[in-house]
Amino acid sequence: MINNKRRTFIPILIIVFVLVIVSCILFLWYTLSGNYINIGYEDNSAQNVTLAESANSNIIIANGIVLGGSNGTKWVSAMKFYEANNSKTEIEVDVFGKNAQYGTYKTASIKKYDNSVIYTTIAKEGMLDSYLAIDSTESSKVLPGMTKLEATTEDEKFVKEAIGSYKLINGSVKILEVYGTNINNVADKIICATSANANILGVYSAVVFVTNNKPYLVKYSYVRDTKNSDRWPVYSLQFIMDLNEDTKPEIVLQETTGNDTSYSVLELRKNNLFYEVLRSTVAI
Repeated sequence: MINNKRRTFIPILIIVFVLVIVSCILFLWYTLSGNYINIGYEDNSAQNVTLAESANSNIIIANGIVLGGSNGTKWVSAMKFYEANNSKTEIEVDVFGKNAQYGTYKTASIKKYDNSVIYTTIAKEGMLDSYLAIDSTESSKVLPGMTKLEATTEDEKFVKEAIGSYKLINGSVKILEVYGTNINNVADKIICATSANANILGVYSAVVFVTNNKPYLVKYSYVRDTKNSDRWPVYSLQFIMDLNEDTKPEIVLQETTGNDTSYSVLELRKNNLFYEVLRSTVAI
């Protein structure tokens, strides 16, 4: 009886082993058939708001680039905001650095460049640091909630867990920055990382959100051919702030490639997943 059970178990074990090997081969074939992989959740509803909703929205600016606006729980794309507000000569905004509020200032008029980039300037001399500007309201007086932390080996483990099976391509980890937050009203982390070294299978960049000691992938970008990687970004966390006055903070990421710089607003939703709700890109 025991021998019969062994005879039955061994073929099953072989089948499972073969299926695992085939799955790994198929995964690598699918991954390496293209040059880029980009993973992240998006909500493009900001492009579908009405003119009235756009006109009554609150502006959001990162380093002179208009990301769009917010109208209650609705997001307004930069282009929609421009269509409804380009006649305004100025907007009063609160301006923030990463760790402090600069004050309240007025923007110049809102302009469009190359039919894609919406931008403005702020009347503050000598503002060379990275800044975020939003409509001046009582709720916008709250300072950004982010504290830079030293990277640990535990952070590397979080990144490896978050990227999952993509470790098969490149599982090395180099932590670029770690910020402590309280997005979920607990001690959360945002980790920006990249591969520690390039191998023949390529390199990656990633953003990971850690809450209740569990990591979640926010963004992942992979490029196979490092000599043809103009669209491969390096991520950097710029700000954490409640941008639509719903008492829940959003994050603002910067993505830098060989060709351009993008700023995006990401909103935390159910299952601890971040959705990109606004995005603006400017050529370098």
